[in-house]
Amino acid sequence: MQQICYIIYIRIIVYQHQSLQQTNASSMEATVKRLLITLFVLILTATAHAELITVNISGVIDNVNDPFNLLEGAVQVGDPFNGSYTYDTDQIPLTHIPNQSSYVYSTPPNGIIVTINGLVFKTNTTNVDLLIQIGNDRSSQDYYVVQSVDCEPLSDDIQLIDSIRWQLVDTSMTALSDQYLTNEAPDLSVWPFSQLDISGWPNTQSTENFALFGTVTTAEVSMPMVPEPLSLVLLGTAIAGLLRKRG
Repeated sequence: MQQICYIIYIRIIVYQHQSLQQTNASSMEATVKRLLITLFVLILTATAHAELITVNISGVIDNVNDPFNLLEGAVQVGDPFNGSYTYDTDQIPLTHIPNQSSYVYSTPPNGIIVTINGLVFKTNTTNVDLLIQIGNDRSSQDYYVVQSVDCEPLSDDIQLIDSIRWQLVDTSMTALSDQYLTNEAPDLSVWPFSQLDISGWPNTQSTENFALFGTVTTAEVSMPMVPEPLSLVLLGTAIAGLLRKRG
């Protein structure tokens, strides 16, 4: 985005130079209008996603429960995994009972994705059903849960991934000071239990299933892709200079 702003800035300088050699006011007015529209679109883009947070996670598979060999050995104990989940911090809790907040998301880009050895488990983007539930000193524990219960098929043979869940639990009840969602990733150093689990079935009629369990060892917020304030200021200053030239 910064590169785009610089390109537009250079174009403005060129137009300023050209304006000194021409007297066509209507042409200059059209140029200014186009540049102002560009700046307006950039500002809208910067603010539209300002509250979206993406947390990157990674870890190691601890247990593979696949008695029917549905995954054909593609995932083994000790295999690394990585993924991320995205949520909007402006979301109001759907339910707010004592010491617990539940945030439900039904639209993209909210969702979760996990990759293990090339296998991709992710939220169904056409029917998002993402839950983030936070409990503080509730049921004798603190907890932080991210779960997607409507996920895309893994393959033609495994059509139903019924859950992708990351669960943090602290029975000492010291990990959290409240039950509200923030724009920060959970601090794993204060959570003794940090488990990812994924389960699936070939289809809704099948009695065969599999389950994967892993420990999430890293969690950090990804830097948001928004225009830098300095770039927008630079662009606005250039347009203001062009307007003064017209005057």
